[in-house]
Amino acid sequence: MAPSAGDSAAAATVPRYPAWVLLEKKGYDDDREDATSASCKTTTGRDVRVAFYLVPLPEISYFHVHLSKLEGEDDFDFMPLFLFSAKGLFLFRILFVTRSDGSNLVEYFIYKAGRGGGPSLEPIPPTPLGSSRDSVSVGIVPCPDDAEGSYVLADLSVGSEIGHYDLHLYSSKTCKWSTTPLQPPASPTVWGDDDLPCQFHKVLPLGADELGWVDLWRGIVTCKVLDSDPLLRLIPLPKPEISNPLLLAGDVGLLQDVTYCSGIFKFVEIDHFCIPAIARDETSDIISKTMKDFDSNDIIYDSELIYPVVKQVEPIIVPDGWKIHSYFRFPSRDYWLRAHAVHVDDISEYDPKYSMVSSQWLAIAEKSTLRNLKPYDPTFGIHGDTTVYLIAKVKPEDHKSWIVGVDIEKKMLRLIQPYTYSEGGYALPAVLPSTFSYYLNTQLQVVFHPQRQTTLRMPSMMQQQVTCFLPHYE
Repeated sequence: MAPSAGDSAAAATVPRYPAWVLLEKKGYDDDREDATSASCKTTTGRDVRVAFYLVPLPEISYFHVHLSKLEGEDDFDFMPLFLFSAKGLFLFRILFVTRSDGSNLVEYFIYKAGRGGGPSLEPIPPTPLGSSRDSVSVGIVPCPDDAEGSYVLADLSVGSEIGHYDLHLYSSKTCKWSTTPLQPPASPTVWGDDDLPCQFHKVLPLGADELGWVDLWRGIVTCKVLDSDPLLRLIPLPKPEISNPLLLAGDVGLLQDVTYCSGIFKFVEIDHFCIPAIARDETSDIISKTMKDFDSNDIIYDSELIYPVVKQVEPIIVPDGWKIHSYFRFPSRDYWLRAHAVHVDDISEYDPKYSMVSSQWLAIAEKSTLRNLKPYDPTFGIHGDTTVYLIAKVKPEDHKSWIVGVDIEKKMLRLIQPYTYSEGGYALPAVLPSTFSYYLNTQLQVVFHPQRQTTLRMPSMMQQQVTCFLPHYE
């Protein structure tokens, strides 16, 4: 039976792909094809094809790449990595490593969602830094009011002197790179050489033509890249706690992140608490006997006269909970403000109406609590969401990870679902939120709800996913 007029009025348009996703930064080797597939040739003549697996939370999305092999060439490994997305543009790089000599080759690609048409893939010529330079700090600026979908790529590198930078721009109209040396203007804040950003971990879109290069150890360098005379501005970040073993190993991104939304920088950090304990060595109570021991012993064996070899005692670190800190800042201000500080013990029990909690977690909840988890890789959602998303494990060697979402404003568990990372072991997936998935919705599917004639009443988390289908681009 055909839907009535009332049914039609209550119909909801449901896009095929979600409004935003949590996307793994690392791509996979897979030759599957689907509606998202697009292909081109690399600069060396290989055929390359990319496609996407885009799903709403609680699942994690990813992209996969398939490469042809040139006749007679050496075996090689390749590592695709997601770098940046803006509207319907998706930038990734592939690092090729030749197995015979370990030499590197880096190539960049732009995927266009192609609204109104099919998706496409474009190779990008090597950056001015050379084809062996692996830069993960390349951002996209879509050209304003351009129906052809032209864009500019921007990369910032450290110059030949401390405090100097080189801005590299690529125009899709000319298919050429250009380089402009820049230096931040004088500032009332005195920056020491060790405080100047120099190791960029990510790039943030800050406005129509402005990007921010983030060094999580030191600060952010901002620039309006389309200006005829671009200027750099430095924004310091709160310093990480360097005593954390992960930070000592250089993995600052596992504990911190910076995002930008609606004119505000948001900084989030995970603080792990531990109780140091000393492992008891089995020889620690053994003392070599002396002549005085004959007062109470008639016999002393040779083994009791030899000083025992005491093994090096290594401390045992006992986890003792964790805490999420968040701060915010307006770009024009010269200070950061504390926003939230949520200890794991303060996170309330989940509400089934508003949370997505896996049955697998409920099955082990009696033996393992949130306190037992070791969370990493914090990041905020999209459009000012107060939920911080984390990748967590019960034990570092576990193959199974957990996707955890904590509303730091309401101190409530919003999400906990299992996720098996392909690399397993100690490896942790790095994920980023992206609205790129929205722009693949070239056709909307209409779903009728004959029993409902008014606005659908849904849990707040699901309402957010439904009502944010309109894109938002800062």
